[in-house]
Amino acid sequence: MKKMKKKKRKGEGEGSQTKKKKKKKKKKKEKKKKKKKKKKKKKKKKKKKKRRRRRRRKQKKKKRRKTKKKKKKKKKKKKKKKKKKKEEEEEEEEEDEKKKKKREKKKKKKKKKKKKKKKKREKKKKKKKKKKKKKKKKKKKKENKEKKKKEKEKKEKKEKEKKKKKKKKKKEKRNKKKKKEEEEEEEEKEKKKKLKKKKKKKKRKRRRRRRGKEEEQEKEQE
Repeated sequence: MKKMKKKKRKGEGEGSQTKKKKKKKKKKKEKKKKKKKKKKKKKKKKKKKKRRRRRRRKQKKKKRRKTKKKKKKKKKKKKKKKKKKKEEEEEEEEEDEKKKKKREKKKKKKKKKKKKKKKKREKKKKKKKKKKKKKKKKKKKKENKEKKKKEKEKKEKKEKEKKKKKKKKKKEKRNKKKKKEEEEEEEEKEKKKKLKKKKKKKKRKRRRRRRGKEEEQEKEQE
């Protein structure tokens, strides 16, 4: 509570003492009255507050009870719903499982069939491959044989050519030698012939000279 400020009374210290006392008494009475009023007001306020609090509490309790009931009902409903949902889900799951099993069985059967088919195909392929390989091997063998034969023939031909060339070379060498010898022999013969001719000429010359000398001597003697 705020303290009231003391106001300077008008005409304080003026007039008689009785007037002052009367004024004081009046003031005190007013103060008391005010206090009482205030107290009453406070009490009334408190009562009102209490009543309001009680009412509020009551309402709260009621509300809580109501809410609790509502919550319980809601919970029950939710539980029921959940149970129903769970049952439906389980049923659905069971159905799905059945379908899945059926599907798996079908898939397995299909896979088995496919595997069998694949195996058969592979076997056929293998057989074909083997046959092809055999054929290829045979062909290669034949080709190699042919190749070897050709190479042998080529080698023999080469050897023959070589021998022929060698023989030809030998013959040419021999012929060359023979020709050279014949030429040398011819040359020698020619030389001898020339020498013989020369000698014959010399001899004739000498004879002629001797004869001329003899003739000269005979002339002189005569």
